[in-house]
Amino acid sequence: MNRRKKQNKFSLFAFQDIITSVTGIVIFITLLMSLELIQRHPKPAQADSADLIKQLKQQVVQAQQASQML
Repeated sequence: MNRRKKQNKFSLFAFQDIITSVTGIVIFITLLMSLELIQRHPKPAQADSADLIKQLKQQVVQAQQASQML
């Protein structure tokens, strides 16, 4: 008589399921980010820089006036 060996089969199905799910999520996030970059409208950098320079110059003048008062 042959005895049946009771061995638990080792299955990697759960691991494969998790890896597949994570890979799908990463691909989905990558697609969303690429669509966002494609649809984004670039702003003119020079206009923003010019406004920032004006604001900084005004702050410098205000700081100099405040230091002269002290």
